[in-house]
Amino acid sequence: MCRRAMTQEEISPQQPWMETCILSAVLLAAAASCFGVDLGSRVDACVQTAMAQYDVPGLAVAVVVDGEIVYERGYGVKHRHQGGAVNAHTLFRHGSVGKMMTGAAVMRLVDQGVVDLDDPATEYVPELHFAPGPWTADQMTVRHLITNSAAIPSFRSSPEGTLSEWAETLDEVTLLAKPGAFYNYSNSNFALADLVVERASGMAFNDYVEAELFHPAGMNDSTRDPSKAVASGNYSFGHADDGTIYAPDDYIEMVEGFTSAHDLALFGRMMLSGGGELLSEASCEAAQDRQVPMYHSPGRPTSIDGGYYGFGIFVDDYPSGTVRRHGGGIPGWVAQIAWVREQGFVVAILANSWPAAFTGVDEAAQCILAAETGVTMPDMSVPSDPETWGRLSGVYDAVYDDGYRFEVVVERSGDDLLMTAPNPHDPAQNITRILENLHHGTFRFWASSGSWWDITFISHPGNPPPVRWLRNQRFVGLRRDVRPPAGRRVVP
Repeated sequence: MCRRAMTQEEISPQQPWMETCILSAVLLAAAASCFGVDLGSRVDACVQTAMAQYDVPGLAVAVVVDGEIVYERGYGVKHRHQGGAVNAHTLFRHGSVGKMMTGAAVMRLVDQGVVDLDDPATEYVPELHFAPGPWTADQMTVRHLITNSAAIPSFRSSPEGTLSEWAETLDEVTLLAKPGAFYNYSNSNFALADLVVERASGMAFNDYVEAELFHPAGMNDSTRDPSKAVASGNYSFGHADDGTIYAPDDYIEMVEGFTSAHDLALFGRMMLSGGGELLSEASCEAAQDRQVPMYHSPGRPTSIDGGYYGFGIFVDDYPSGTVRRHGGGIPGWVAQIAWVREQGFVVAILANSWPAAFTGVDEAAQCILAAETGVTMPDMSVPSDPETWGRLSGVYDAVYDDGYRFEVVVERSGDDLLMTAPNPHDPAQNITRILENLHHGTFRFWASSGSWWDITFISHPGNPPPVRWLRNQRFVGLRRDVRPPAGRRVVP
């Protein structure tokens, strides 16, 4: 099978709207300068600094302290050229922040006794099949879907049609690993979880979310329907860095929605209050618990132990505290919500700029957290001992998210660890690079200047634990029980 050349976005999957950068010196200075003034002034300083740095036309923020929204405000304009003041109830597309909403929707059905997390997904979607391979659909549980451990390759653009129509296309998709083997971020996992909600509830997913999630949570601004967003009259236009401007109904996403900073803060408040009227206390706790280890998440400041994932929620531990959060980015808009349970603090931010603004809203959230809670998010990366790298050596049979199969060879050479794989620019050619150790078992493979793959080696239980998997968001390799050949040519 011939391999097409990959685009720049495919080579470096940690695209700007998916990245979470360490708090910049500018934002850190904004946070530090705010002590001694009121909360609103501190939030304003963090937000306005980020807006100026990332050229954001409009943004909204809301802050919850001890169960109450204590500050909410809009900044800038809904449309860069036509104006219109943003306020805390202005609607923005929310992107992948919706994953935590899917997790909550599933857990509401669990509370009602309609869904069991450990049921196979085929219990609810019996027609589900994947391309022939060692792993099958009936090995995949609902729990795997909402913990991003189902091993379904992530779709690169939102599919058209209904969830059921999209699911019918999965018989052409190859699972990257055994479901449940490890965390690997994928939009497809949550789209299939959305279909489980549809089938189990008997309602269209978007209708279910509006009736059974937004309404109990008091999220009265929010909607899943672009026409309703426009009809509200209080909506933002999306702005891309290339100059493209999007109206809310310029495109329709299969599982996409609109929310306001006010409503997103209410969702965070619900998670802090034990589930409110939406979830049982046990389900609310489970949703934001450390369900699966991430080991490392590309583009994010590495937290202690590499971080964890709950049911659509990132859980990151730092010396100063634990932050639960999720971001979202979709052409034209970005979002970020973060909360510190121990201090009853939530910050929700939405902006109408993309993709660079994803970094901006995350930095603004970090700035606000630092100023208001004292919780900072330094990079906690801990490189591993080169003496342990020998156990990573081997030949890995890899599969890319489009089904392309290839071989990856990893070998120790002195104090270096080498990796040989197809050149993403010319797949007929193999290239060998020295792997750069980032954190424990995570390394960076530089395909070329500015283009890289983050590779995480994942072990199975044992003493010592045998390395079994090589993971990247776009491809996964399963290790053969053989030693690699020697004498590879290294390109620095």
